[in-house]
Amino acid sequence: MRSEHAAIIALSKSHSQFLDAHAVINRMRSEHAAIIALSKSHSQFLDADAVIVYDQRTAL
Repeated sequence: MRSEHAAIIALSKSHSQFLDAHAVINRMRSEHAAIIALSKSHSQFLDADAVIVYDQRTAL
């Protein structure tokens, strides 16, 4: 997630000279929301894996 966020910041800085401040802010918000949604969609798999590991340890 850090590298994706850094890429968005770099991209917005490189294009900010062509866009006004509102366009940059709105674009950052939508891209940030997309990253959050992506991370939340993948976190369900991480949480499930963590629960399985925890259950296996307590079962021993």
